[in-house]
Amino acid sequence: MANKEKLGAPKLGLGASIRKGMASEKLDVDGRLSATTGESSPNRSGSDGLAALHSVASSHANISNILPRLQVALEELVSNPFNPREFYNSSDIDELAVLLRREGQHVPIVVTKNSRFPGKYVIVDGERRFRAKKSLGETTIDCELVEELTDQELYIRASSINRNRAEQTVFDDAVAWERVLAQAVFESQDALAESLGLTKSTVSKTLHIAKIPKAFLERMAAKEGVGLAHAYNIKLIIDKAGNAAAERILELVLAGEMSVRRLEEHVKKLDSTSPPRAGKKTHYSGNVPFQAPDGREIGALKQYRDGRTELKLSGLSEQQQALIVGKLETVVREFVASEFSTALEKQD
Repeated sequence: MANKEKLGAPKLGLGASIRKGMASEKLDVDGRLSATTGESSPNRSGSDGLAALHSVASSHANISNILPRLQVALEELVSNPFNPREFYNSSDIDELAVLLRREGQHVPIVVTKNSRFPGKYVIVDGERRFRAKKSLGETTIDCELVEELTDQELYIRASSINRNRAEQTVFDDAVAWERVLAQAVFESQDALAESLGLTKSTVSKTLHIAKIPKAFLERMAAKEGVGLAHAYNIKLIIDKAGNAAAERILELVLAGEMSVRRLEEHVKKLDSTSPPRAGKKTHYSGNVPFQAPDGREIGALKQYRDGRTELKLSGLSEQQQALIVGKLETVVREFVASEFSTALEKQD
């Protein structure tokens, strides 16, 4: 009927929650298979979706025949040190734990060997299931072992799996990218961007927000619709007005009361009210560099137009420092006594 009232969506009961958990675990399979086979995630609607699901199931059967499946003690597992996903929702872990307790583990996690952890298995895919098993107090988990992976391969493989599931956020990327660059997994930002197929600008902006306090990032990661543009402006506010001011603005963002455009306007206002920048640095009028016999730069003597004279030396031993300071003190005292006394005599 045209005027029939719309009924509100019913709340999920236990059965529905379990089915939701099973769907989530199926997505884990789909994502892992997509990363392994290079195929995109299947369309889950209509006959095409059914065909795709049959194809995925068939592919998984083939992969399971190839990959050795084993049961591993949880204490023998370590989380991926380059896990591209940083933020996990505890309620999601609890829901998965309920599913695993009732239904058992249908999908094995994927593990590998890595030279950083001799005698251990490193999780490539399945951190959520690993955490859920631990929360249940269980001691073992079903695994599939893939070939040994390097640090860089550990990151790229796990990142590919997560992106196929659309679970990984820009906030996860910010923390993960800072970590892999700090540990020289990639030699530079440009190398990271090339490996991931992203623009240098995207990588640069994402790394910029990694400097935001982790508590801020975690809250933004948990809020749907909050992304890189919001976080980038929050970081600018932190730089210009401090954490407390940024936290007040963040509350408005999370409440849906502050759009990206309004954030940008707020940043512009902060720019207009910021104190003027200090004047340009005084340039020196003389610069005498000093080098060791082997050609190594060890310092310089600089003469500035405002009357300052500055000597900087580095790489000296404690004995050498004491020797040069003693000689300089003698020279400076003789100079002061001579030059300043002459000046006084002229005034008389």
